[in-house]
Amino acid sequence: MTETLQLQKVIDLLHVNDRFHICIHDISGFTQPELLTLRVETYIHSSLFCETAKKTAKGMKRCFACKTRAVNKAINTGQPYQGNCPMGLSETVVPIMDNEKTVGIIFIGNIMADREKAEKKIRHAAALTGVSEQELREMLPTLCSREDADYFMQLGLFLRDYIKLLIRQADYSKQEEHWAVQAAKRYIDSYFNKKITIGDIAAFYHINPTYLGRLFKKETGISIAEHLNILRVKKARKLLRTTGMPVIDVSMNVGFENVTYFNRIFKELEGMTPVLYRKSDKIK
Repeated sequence: MTETLQLQKVIDLLHVNDRFHICIHDISGFTQPELLTLRVETYIHSSLFCETAKKTAKGMKRCFACKTRAVNKAINTGQPYQGNCPMGLSETVVPIMDNEKTVGIIFIGNIMADREKAEKKIRHAAALTGVSEQELREMLPTLCSREDADYFMQLGLFLRDYIKLLIRQADYSKQEEHWAVQAAKRYIDSYFNKKITIGDIAAFYHINPTYLGRLFKKETGISIAEHLNILRVKKARKLLRTTGMPVIDVSMNVGFENVTYFNRIFKELEGMTPVLYRKSDKIK
């Protein structure tokens, strides 16, 4: 009997020698079993071009607003479709249905089907978001330039059917943490240095923000805001130890918009200010 390939392995094989990106957006916890577990870069829509587009707060907001709209459309219609992101890139969106409920969404993107159209969108988006147009243009060679839209639709439909097969085979009896808590942690871990709100996370995963906040606190013992601050301070500690970066730059680099607030949170968690922490670390 042929061994069933784990989902991440199948996605890796599909990615060979091409630059498109497959993202599996889990909104139900269907990827928790080992057969369906994915690497973070497959959960998060991430590519060199996209990360460049998210460098500014406005760029990040614009990108995730588009993704949230795409998620809502996929859930509301339950139908596959193809469209374009604000940067002019093409994307195929395929809902994954189980018992007539949308449990996840396949996104196949990082595709520049029309270079001229993409360049126009880039100019417009750069002007609106403050993202460097030059940097975005430098990322164009990292995009997939294949124009065959039907190929990506068929690829998405194949993945959808394979995932549904895996769901029927997977063991869901060993879920140690609620899927929404895992998803929130992944989001925070990936974008801790950006402006993050519980409302944004909840909308992204199509869940009530009040429920998400209560669930996160119940399962972890701390709030989402506290989890975010702990992670940011952890990242700040490393920068303070390994670089000569000024404290205000460290603060901004890990996502604190106000250095006074950064100093207060850092002292609450570490028992000393960032300046004293850096000095004490050098003494050691």
